[in-house]
Amino acid sequence: MNGMEMNMINAGHNKNNTAVKFGFVVLHYLALDATVECVESIYQCRDQEDQVEIVIVDNGSPNGTGQLLKTRYKDKPYVHVLLLENNIGFAKGNNEGFQFAKEQLGCSFICMLNNDVLLTQESFVQKCFEIYRQNPCAVIGPMVIRKDDSVQPPDKTIRSRNFYIFYRNILKIELILSRIGIDTVKLTEIVMRILKKKKHSDRCPVNIKYDVPLRNIVLHGCCWIFTPQFTEKFQGINNRTFLYREEELLYVLLKKYHMNTLYAPELKIYHMEDIATDMSVKTPKKKREFIYKNEIASLKILIEEMK
Repeated sequence: MNGMEMNMINAGHNKNNTAVKFGFVVLHYLALDATVECVESIYQCRDQEDQVEIVIVDNGSPNGTGQLLKTRYKDKPYVHVLLLENNIGFAKGNNEGFQFAKEQLGCSFICMLNNDVLLTQESFVQKCFEIYRQNPCAVIGPMVIRKDDSVQPPDKTIRSRNFYIFYRNILKIELILSRIGIDTVKLTEIVMRILKKKKHSDRCPVNIKYDVPLRNIVLHGCCWIFTPQFTEKFQGINNRTFLYREEELLYVLLKKYHMNTLYAPELKIYHMEDIATDMSVKTPKKKREFIYKNEIASLKILIEEMK
């Protein structure tokens, strides 16, 4: 992309001087109020001249909230609600929205945003254009602020393949213990403490400064801004997993194709965390086993992808 094209993107226009479309993909499951609040925050943070499209993907919500969203936004031409028959998982569900935004709506920037995320910054889209103009990259990640107002620090890199093999085995043990009614002693936490004491730097990346821009680090999966470098080449993220380890898999994919990420702390989002999981899994035991099962499955895929 030449300098003139980059300047046009910064102004919100492409090389044909038509407005660059910026798409938001919001994956919905069960939590109606959270999704509505997320969508409203997106629209309030756009500039009047922005060409913004919002794609809500209902991931087969059994409580009928997908249809409620479709009815709610039927008169909003910038909001598109896709109803999936079944819950196909985080990656595949988001990819349905990504492909719709790319192929049907012509979006060259696509932001995958959890439905438990809120935007509060004015001119969010224009800030993304400006960041991309100054630092061309494949994926941009914002500063993530938790509901207690603390910042989720980014990690510099992923852990070693051997660590993931080891970690997966620990989770298998915890799942077995939980299933037979033994309250786990948090083996993973104990193991992580031991590893840190032994200073296994390749296994335990140290959280790094989060108030300066950083290139080629692991970006938090609650908000990814895919730029034209990514959207022109791919149809979405790795869709082999149902839930968990999407961040590491994206990092592996980008490394494979020699593409860059950019952590941009001037972009800020608020993450309410795990609303859909908390609604769908009621008891602590069921939630714990839900996490274990999906982590184990996703770690198997990550280990394969890292070969």
